[in-house]
Amino acid sequence: MRADEHDLVPGDAFEAYVLLQAEPGKADSVIQETRATPGITGADAVTGSYDVIARARAVSLEDLERRIIFRIHALDGVIRLLVSPIVRR
Repeated sequence: MRADEHDLVPGDAFEAYVLLQAEPGKADSVIQETRATPGITGADAVTGSYDVIARARAVSLEDLERRIIFRIHALDGVIRLLVSPIVRR
C-alpha cells in the first residue's frame, strides 16, 4: 500500500467534520436538525468547546459551503461552527 493511498483525490467525495456550538439547552434540537440536513452522514453530542460534531459529505468544498454549511449555520440554536475538511483517511 502506498503511503498516500488514503489521501483524497479530485473526483472523490469531499468530506469534513463540522463542530457546532449550541445555545444552552438547544444541543438536542441542533443535533436532530443537523441529522436531517441533506449531506450530513451523522451527528453526535460531544463535550468540550463544541456541543455537536457532525460528518458531512459533498462533491466539493463549494458544494459543502453552499448546500450544507450555510443551512446548518442558520439553524435555531447554533452559535458558531468550525469546518475541518478530511484530507487523509
